[in-house]
Amino acid sequence: MGRSLIIIGNWKMHKTLQEAEQFVRDFLKKVPSCEIEVGLAVPFTALAALSLLTESFLKIGAQDVSQHNEGAYTGEISGAMLRDAGASFTLVGHSERRRYHQEGAKVIAHKVRAALSQGLRVVLCVGETEQEHFLGETEKVLEEQLLQGLKEIKE
Repeated sequence: MGRSLIIIGNWKMHKTLQEAEQFVRDFLKKVPSCEIEVGLAVPFTALAALSLLTESFLKIGAQDVSQHNEGAYTGEISGAMLRDAGASFTLVGHSERRRYHQEGAKVIAHKVRAALSQGLRVVLCVGETEQEHFLGETEKVLEEQLLQGLKEIKE
């Protein structure tokens, strides 16, 4: 199977539900069809509504997923919940999650596994810090993040 190109935009913590719906409607008027897949990683509160507005080339996804499939994890959202809300993919390992929530390699690997086990496509985010870049460690950091993020995946 060949690889397909997908372009993903992450809204971060922007747009109310009403603003998000209007944005997608306006976007679809300007880009009624597309040869490549376009993904929007949106806040959880917008997943269900936006998934109803999409066209075949436009995918709606989550910005994060729990490493747990269920349980007493207040505030966490499982892959199954995201899928039920209309997400077709999820981001995992975003630099802001790594930095502000101290998500390390083990948690990220568990999130990748959990998301895949619940039928979501995973966008594994990797990247070096500014300091790592200036120290010439980019390749080493990216390789390590990829290897660690994918280590829980079984064939």
